[in-house]
Amino acid sequence: MNAIVACDSTWGIGYCGQLQKPISADLKRFKELTWGKVIIYGRLTMNTHPGGKPLPGRLNIVLTSDPDFTVEGAIVAHNVAEVLEHIEDLKREHKLTDDDFFVTGGSSVYKQFLDYTNRVYVTQHFKSYPSDCDFPDLNSDPNFKLSSVGEWQEENGSYFRYLTYERNSIA
Repeated sequence: MNAIVACDSTWGIGYCGQLQKPISADLKRFKELTWGKVIIYGRLTMNTHPGGKPLPGRLNIVLTSDPDFTVEGAIVAHNVAEVLEHIEDLKREHKLTDDDFFVTGGSSVYKQFLDYTNRVYVTQHFKSYPSDCDFPDLNSDPNFKLSSVGEWQEENGSYFRYLTYERNSIA
């Protein structure tokens, strides 16, 4: 499975329930990479989506500890094991592969699924911003290696680049 995340220079990903610095080019890239795929995220992350609803054009899996939570247009799961069961069912039913699944946040969901993640698409901001949640520092994680580094880009005075990390293969 994949993960996709926007973070600042210190791996911060959000502040007060919102992205630190939304970049339209990054939001477009997110849509392109996840369109037609399965996205996995927490209930609080869903609240940041337009209208607080599941995203269109993708199969949504919402992870929540609330046993009474329901939402139209998404599969609701209550723990990692349940999400993994849904993933296996979807692979079987729709002939999907690991590349068809994207973890999209928030911080606790990323951390719960990092051991199952093979590739991480990172939008890295040049600056650091106020942050109250973060993504694990992949530069310090021996299980991941940086496989591609994009050029710095600028949008409305904000500088960012795209990085890709791949899980190290076991020898």
